[in-house]
Amino acid sequence: MKMLFILGYRRSATTALQQQVQAHPSVQYFDGSLLPGGRARNECHLFDLIDRAPAEYEALFRHHCGGPPSGDSTVDAEAIFARCTRPVGLVKSTRLLMSARAWQRFKAWAAATTHEVWLLGIARFPLDTLSSDNKNFAALALPDDRVLRPETAQEVWSEAYQRLLDDAAFATAAKWLRVEDVVDRPHEQIQGVADWLGIAPYTRFIPWQPVNRGRWRTDPAFAGFTPRPASREIARRLGYEL
Repeated sequence: MKMLFILGYRRSATTALQQQVQAHPSVQYFDGSLLPGGRARNECHLFDLIDRAPAEYEALFRHHCGGPPSGDSTVDAEAIFARCTRPVGLVKSTRLLMSARAWQRFKAWAAATTHEVWLLGIARFPLDTLSSDNKNFAALALPDDRVLRPETAQEVWSEAYQRLLDDAAFATAAKWLRVEDVVDRPHEQIQGVADWLGIAPYTRFIPWQPVNRGRWRTDPAFAGFTPRPASREIARRLGYEL
């Protein structure tokens, strides 16, 4: 069985991609659990919550398996994903790329599992990503104060996508998309995902909303901003020029 993980920095259309990919009869989506207060979470942050929010981790496991977790993220992931009854299981978790510790736990599970591990990343023009209300979005993804300012958030962005580009050899297969390409050519890009996964073509397409391109140009937080060499290099490898 293929386990497909959608990866990307916050505000990079990971949710839109998840909704489109799961709109296929061969795909089974593993969602998150209810947050304190009853709000639903659509991301399965299994490899991040285990030490950062143990109560949420237990709620997530109970949501899928009905009983208490073992406390070992590899064992617990196997128990959850064993419930997949379709050819492709789907998980979305932005924290896998944004958190070094979560990434290491994920790799440990990938080394132990009998499932095929497929990685589908998605990127957006980095300055637009970093301009997308990081206080209310990226800051909620992980406790790293660097995400609050574009000058330092670019470090987190670069580290995240470098994992996808340079530290994915453990996966059965990996590929990435650019938001702008999917918005401009949705059918071509999404059918490419189906071909890559080896499943039938999509017959249902979720409308993609236009992205606010160049929004960073009117963001006062970017006054005096200078892209760092590492950011420029990762952006270039993703097909962007800073």
